Amino acid sequence: MPSRTTAKAVLPVLKTVDPGFEAAFAKLERRREQESEDVEKEVRRIVERVRRGGDEELLACVQSYDGVKLDAVEVTREEWDEAVDAVDPADRAALGKAAMRVRDFHRKRIPSSWEVHEEGGGTFGSRVRPLERVGIYGHSGGGFASTDAILRYPDFFNVAVSTSGNHDNRSYNIYWAEKYQGLLVRDTVKNTDNFAGSANQTMAENLKGRLFLMHGDMDDNVHPAMTIQVANALIKANKTFDMLILPDMDHGVTQDPYVIRRSWDYWVQHLLGEEPPRDFLIRGPPN
Repeated sequence: MPSRTTAKAVLPVLKTVDPGFEAAFAKLERRREQESEDVEKEVRRIVERVRRGGDEELLACVQSYDGVKLDAVEVTREEWDEAVDAVDPADRAALGKAAMRVRDFHRKRIPSSWEVHEEGGGTFGSRVRPLERVGIYGHSGGGFASTDAILRYPDFFNVAVSTSGNHDNRSYNIYWAEKYQGLLVRDTVKNTDNFAGSANQTMAENLKGRLFLMHGDMDDNVHPAMTIQVANALIKANKTFDMLILPDMDHGVTQDPYVIRRSWDYWVQHLLGEEPPRDFLIRGPPN
């Protein structure tokens, strides 16, 4: 069994009933504000260490930051059993009861149909039916997400409208992507990187539903080439889709009456299954 020895004390626990709680809690909050940038730099350094050194560096970080010396990352079945046996029976019973309550609570939150029949013949209730069609819309980062959704989950989403999407974060502001996807790491041997799997053009062959791409040709935030790349991949995959390049429009296309009307038309036609009024004029607010 891997050895697991503790070299440091456990994290301090603050209790509201203890003397000095307010001061200790205020100090903790101030530390979070003052050290946020330092913490982020340290976390990036740790991630890079583990990325390069693997499990060996991970174990070293655990010992350094948590004060626990481990010989292995995996917790064995024997260790689980030993830890369970060490828990007080009353605590185990309380944990089991808590788990049961959580399970029962969420089961009751699952929507279900119900009816009440009154003596006079009246009936009232609620009827729940599975979704037949699902649509999704997004702009900018949401434009990336709506396209990602219909390509990554083609059996769930039926319609997607995407405006000004940053479909490949490798050609966008890298600080934005690294907030959500981690640091960009290139594999020069395989000629790829860890961002490739999230680039929408790489999933073009998955399209089954209706996709509408829109982008302003004067967009100085997200380059129109990102949408063109997705269109190119869809064409190569022989997929049917819709695209509209908006002349003289920048990144803020969502407030344009024509863009709004074309988006609504797309929902009515492909999600509702009806024909929208042709060339309906949406008037913007007076200047």
